[in-house]
Amino acid sequence: MRLLLKPLMSQARSPVILTAVLLGLLLGICTPFALPAEAQVYTGGGIQAGVDQAASIAGVSRDQDLRAMVLNILFLVLRFLALVAVIVIVIAGIHLVVSLGDEQAKEKAKKIILYTIVGLIIILLAEALVRIVVDAGQS
Repeated sequence: MRLLLKPLMSQARSPVILTAVLLGLLLGICTPFALPAEAQVYTGGGIQAGVDQAASIAGVSRDQDLRAMVLNILFLVLRFLALVAVIVIVIAGIHLVVSLGDEQAKEKAKKIILYTIVGLIIILLAEALVRIVVDAGQS
């Protein structure tokens, strides 16, 4: 063993680094064999149960007509876009705080926040417009 480690010790800058490398190799080689194999058995209702569950999450039903299904998907997309806009505003706010006096970075973050707020307003107006048109069409 000493003959194997001697060339490594002469090239290593520190015995601590050599120990860490050898420990990493040992763990990397031995860990897959030490863990027991665990299998998961699916006892669910199959593909149809999965489709029905996804439809219930999205608010879509088999009994709905095409118009209601399209409206549900449209509202889902608009809500998702609003969520993305809020996340972009938070990220731009973090960039504004972290800019540390760099005027270009501050201006860029302010523009991102401004444009995202305009986009969020457009998203909310689009949702309101769709609701108005749907309500007018139903009455």
